[in-house]
Amino acid sequence: MRRAVVVGVVTWFALEHTRFGVNIRALGGNRAAAVANGLHVKKLDLALYAIAAVTGGIAGLLYSARVGAGQVEAGGSATTLVVVTAVLIGGVSLLGGLGNITGVAIGAVLLSLIDNALIVSRIPPQFNNIVVGAILVCAVAVDHLRRQQLYERR
Repeated sequence: MRRAVVVGVVTWFALEHTRFGVNIRALGGNRAAAVANGLHVKKLDLALYAIAAVTGGIAGLLYSARVGAGQVEAGGSATTLVVVTAVLIGGVSLLGGLGNITGVAIGAVLLSLIDNALIVSRIPPQFNNIVVGAILVCAVAVDHLRRQQLYERR
């Protein structure tokens, strides 16, 4: 838990208080505008992919240390479904340019609470993915409506 908080704080600081974070937001918001404003998009893409690879590798090492073995299936579609749902609940847009680390952390905690509530209410585990999928559909709908309102204001 402490590691997640440290990574979250470092990422928040990097995204909110550095030029690199501003460039990432510009790239996520509108790639063509980022190119037009002189950003080195290929270098930024490479840096983002490298950061994703390093953090993914560290997460894999921590996961295999926790479970005591390496598993090819670990982090499969069920985990991806939960992660994407938590990120969307946290306010990150599917199309990029919107969202923040605090919202994602709150979304992850909220989804954990929902998962725990399902366990406590003795709902069979087979229904967890159905509930998470329904939440994902609602989050995508809210994201779509939020994007529509944002573009109508402009």
